[in-house]
Amino acid sequence: MTKTMPEARNDGSVYVRPSEDGKLVLRMSELTWETDFFGRRFGRLELDTKAIHDVEATALDQALKDALSFGDQHGFEVIELRLDISWLDHICILEDHGFRLVDTSIRFIRFRSKTKEEALPISTDQVCFAREEMKEELLDLTRRSFANNPSFKSRFKNERFFSPSDTERYYSAWIERYVGDENTLFAVMKDEGKIVGYLIYTRRGEYREKPLYKAALIAVAPEHRGKRIYFALTSFVYRHFPESEVYLDATTQLSNLSTIRNLIKSRRTLDSVQMIFYRPRQATTPTPTPLPPSR
Repeated sequence: MTKTMPEARNDGSVYVRPSEDGKLVLRMSELTWETDFFGRRFGRLELDTKAIHDVEATALDQALKDALSFGDQHGFEVIELRLDISWLDHICILEDHGFRLVDTSIRFIRFRSKTKEEALPISTDQVCFAREEMKEELLDLTRRSFANNPSFKSRFKNERFFSPSDTERYYSAWIERYVGDENTLFAVMKDEGKIVGYLIYTRRGEYREKPLYKAALIAVAPEHRGKRIYFALTSFVYRHFPESEVYLDATTQLSNLSTIRNLIKSRRTLDSVQMIFYRPRQATTPTPTPLPPSR
């Protein structure tokens, strides 16, 4: 059973529903970056899947209804929910509460120790770090690779939630954010003076007490694919990590099969697979069907 009393900040940005033994069942918080960037309120609903095991189905159903009603009342236009793939059987229940599957995420982790060869200088004739004067060319490649590429799939291209101009602004913001960032290695590949690819690795805290770098964005011009540009860019970045030992986070969508194949070939360790759901604000919360028995 769960308590009927929510916990919330004065501004209504966080909603917590604890179980009677004090364990967290679910929490809603504001996604401040998305809210500021898109000009409408985004929230994230987090479920403690361990605690859910001990909660009766009807109580969890009511907790979801209460939390989402709270979100609607406090102006959350879009609520995001991420669940591990092992909770696949709960999709129908989430759909009853207005959620829609909009994206997937597969994460690979790899430990990397700098070799003696990588400690040596490397030519920067074709590969170098991004500079401020490259922005317009980088933005053009970004538009062609993501916003205007029909074969590229992402929740930020879902027109139920984002306009084409929203999508273009979103991917352009990555370039604006990371060019010149002190915690980012932004590698660029040129061919005859023209930028044909880039790779962004940015520091994201630590993993197992070692620095963790995440591959934030990768782009290669369509006419230059298949020329091992990605491998040249990664080799360049690996040589320039300031630390001798790091962990690398490569996260992509399940639809990105070519990238996943390359990650498997490079002997990365599969860390997690997630489903990503969005729920738009609703005037009334739909009446859900009963939940399956708790695991």
